[in-house]
Amino acid sequence: MANAAWKEVSNVQKFVRLRKKAQLTIPTEIVEQLHLNEGDNLNIQVEDGRIILIPTVTIAKDQAWFWTESWQQGERQAERDAEKGRLTDISDEKELDAFFDTLDK
Repeated sequence: MANAAWKEVSNVQKFVRLRKKAQLTIPTEIVEQLHLNEGDNLNIQVEDGRIILIPTVTIAKDQAWFWTESWQQGERQAERDAEKGRLTDISDEKELDAFFDTLDK
């Protein structure tokens, strides 16, 4: 999942020095462009001899269901329905029961 703000980032090339304990400092310009903060998680990958750092967000296990493809499809469908005005106002339990009754038919 890409963060929309990351798409606006310009290409930057900086050189850093690997220090003791394999530590390096990400240049401030890059940290600011990617809106990174101390404690953020980065996924590190090696591809074709290159080190790639990808900012990641950790999702709590009890929230992981929301990010499944099937749930996200439903979210996208709900968004389309809302944009097209396909909504039903329900103000109380009685109206909700009546609405569910129409779905059963």
